[in-house]
Amino acid sequence: MIAEVSRFTNEGMVVTCDSKTYSILRGGFSRDIKIGDKIEITVVDKKNNIAILSENKVEDGRVLTLRVKEKSRVGFFLDTFGADDLFMPFAETTGKVKPGDRVVVKVMRDRKDRLFGSMRISDHVSNSHNYVENDEVIATIYSVRQGLGVFGVVDEDIDARLDANEMTRGYEVGDKEKFRVKYVLPDGKISLTKRERSHLQIDKDSVIIMDGLMKTGRLSIGDKSSPEEIFEVTGLSKQAFKRACGRLLKQGLIEVGPVEVRRVED
Repeated sequence: MIAEVSRFTNEGMVVTCDSKTYSILRGGFSRDIKIGDKIEITVVDKKNNIAILSENKVEDGRVLTLRVKEKSRVGFFLDTFGADDLFMPFAETTGKVKPGDRVVVKVMRDRKDRLFGSMRISDHVSNSHNYVENDEVIATIYSVRQGLGVFGVVDEDIDARLDANEMTRGYEVGDKEKFRVKYVLPDGKISLTKRERSHLQIDKDSVIIMDGLMKTGRLSIGDKSSPEEIFEVTGLSKQAFKRACGRLLKQGLIEVGPVEVRRVED
């Protein structure tokens, strides 16, 4: 049902629906939510008028971002913000996990039909879809690996990856972001990009380079610079940098050397 955000409290926030008020506990909603916003909720405790965002409802097949509440002898319990805690066995974790961490899990059922959470997202997706190159998708980031990039899940059932050289900012586990499909691998996994198609992106990349040159007259990167050096100075991949420089060269606006780019004076 749809409710309106009425106020925030030390415990979370209060929402109103059909003249009734419900509490959503702290941690169960985004900081972007404001008073007056309309949100979809699910009541999980009628006696105490506790609700959660419907997008956080614990159901088989869902991918949820939850906080690790406590550790037990055989796994962890995840806070579902009002509903019963969700159990995550040690065998379904990845990396080091401790209480207080934010994790992305896929909800599934065990042999006894009990719900549990798994951080091993890539082991529990079908990668069956009809997406093609240049389609827009929304991915939930479930892993950030230095030097490799970020790994996400699309539509709760498709594994996706944004390579490190495609990253334009830092990402955190649980982030939801819109991406473009760069290409689809034979096994159905999706390679992501934040960049627009080349003919749309190249002008923006050229502006980035020219903005830098207008400030200093030169950039300390060139044809022989490493991808890491180019990204640090411009935020562009080496391929995008070379495409944009090629266009600016043809326009007679810059000169490119092995380790620097200079603006051609009028």
